[in-house]
Amino acid sequence: MSGFFSSLYNFFDGTFHLLGGALHVAFWVVLVLIALAVLGSVVQRVQIVGKKRQHGSKHGYFHVHETTDYDRKPAILTRKAHEKLGGDSQVAEAVPPAATKPIAVIRFDNDMMASYSGPFARLVNEVIANKDRFSKVVVAANSPGGSVAEYGLMYSEMERLRKVCDASNIELIGSIRTYGASGGMLELLPCHKIVASPLSIVGSIGVVSEFLNFNKFWKGIGVEPMTLTAGEFKRTVTMNGEVTEEGKKHYLDQLGSIHRQFIDAVKKYRKGIDSDEKVALVCSGAHWTAQESVELKLGLVDELATTQELLFNLNQTNDLVFLGVKQNPWERGIFRFLTRLVDYALLRAKSMITGGMQ
Repeated sequence: MSGFFSSLYNFFDGTFHLLGGALHVAFWVVLVLIALAVLGSVVQRVQIVGKKRQHGSKHGYFHVHETTDYDRKPAILTRKAHEKLGGDSQVAEAVPPAATKPIAVIRFDNDMMASYSGPFARLVNEVIANKDRFSKVVVAANSPGGSVAEYGLMYSEMERLRKVCDASNIELIGSIRTYGASGGMLELLPCHKIVASPLSIVGSIGVVSEFLNFNKFWKGIGVEPMTLTAGEFKRTVTMNGEVTEEGKKHYLDQLGSIHRQFIDAVKKYRKGIDSDEKVALVCSGAHWTAQESVELKLGLVDELATTQELLFNLNQTNDLVFLGVKQNPWERGIFRFLTRLVDYALLRAKSMITGGMQ
């Protein structure tokens, strides 16, 4: 019996030592990651503060935001001609500019929450500030749709860009790589022309709200879910509350109102959708491939081409200027969480020092 307890003690003792060693290693790993995150955050901020603010770049564009990156790709035919003259085609600065104004290009992938809406708004500012320097603007998007408010913001930013393009005689082209559905369709409606790859998904012009209601389940196990509100139609349909016919009707009316706004945007910008029958079909919530939409003459897509094909063809005779947001390598993955934690700590410290005034 004593041997059994001795073995058991040794087992637990070894286990505790193993866990202790693992926790020790984990502690130092986390400590090193935090130190690197702090170092990266400090370095970045020192660079931003210490950098002389020059509103321009080597290509002569006005910078509204310091985080904007301009990457100019000279026209292919211009580079070929320069190469024949013995120039170095690898050196962009040595390549003569195209005869016409360059084309601005904004490329992005959006998610259900339209997370690119913030960076996109800043890039719209850049295009507007340099509107006299561009002949066209290409917005190449890949968006499956999602939250109404977030994609509504993207739509509003595109409308802002469209107004400036109209006033400056700039063509605004939308390009769909794989998905331009629902909110992804909404955000590109203000474009003068929409180009999509043949098998990309377009349409899905509708509004949906889907969730589980646990009210009966909670009551079945003796739990009374309570939602206290002020206002007749505050929280009409929720996951835990009882769903009444009056509440459901009000909720459906809200969805219908959003859908009507979506339909109005389609009528405003897609001139090919010119009859009530076509509007009813296109805005039914159904989706198609881009090729189907062209064959059926739905008016959602003007031309079929992949984004790469579109840009390659435009780049034959025009310089392309790719606008993007500079990424901080210290703010990705675990570093993103840690640097935000550092920012929060610094903000709290500042708040304590200044008495909460910012």
